[in-house]
Amino acid sequence: AAAKNYREKSVDVVCYDELSSFEPDVEKEGSPTLLGDKRIEGSVWPKSIRGSTPKIKGTCQIEKAANESAHFMRFYVPCPHCGEEQYLKFGDESTPFGLKWEKDSPESVFYLCEHHGCVIHQSELDQSNGRWICENTGMWTRDGLTFFSARGDEIPPPRSI
Repeated sequence: AAAKNYREKSVDVVCYDELSSFEPDVEKEGSPTLLGDKRIEGSVWPKSIRGSTPKIKGTCQIEKAANESAHFMRFYVPCPHCGEEQYLKFGDESTPFGLKWEKDSPESVFYLCEHHGCVIHQSELDQSNGRWICENTGMWTRDGLTFFSARGDEIPPPRSI
């Protein structure tokens, strides 16, 4: 992308889809988010949305953006068997939790609860009981409109997430 494309017009919202695939420096003028976010500086309600499939740890732009954010929200769902909340992790052969399946049998996949080793099938997960929890502050929300402190007290929504 040419640096001039980041200066064409002012906007209220900028979206970075697949941020990890962007060049880290645009024509030696700065990062794409630095240049793009300048376009929302004059907005009354500026919004910068960043999403991506993560790539190489330590060099990934979405990882950098997440680390710079005051709020890092993860979606937690309760285990349908023990009730413990967890965000779902992929896992691997040596991880005692996460996605598991029989070799050469992808239809056998299930999730192994990280708290008590409960076997969870996709049909058992109820996302409506899930909640977004900030890893940095403990603040949480179910709907993105009403927010609660880590203690469970209702709090004003944050200015940015």
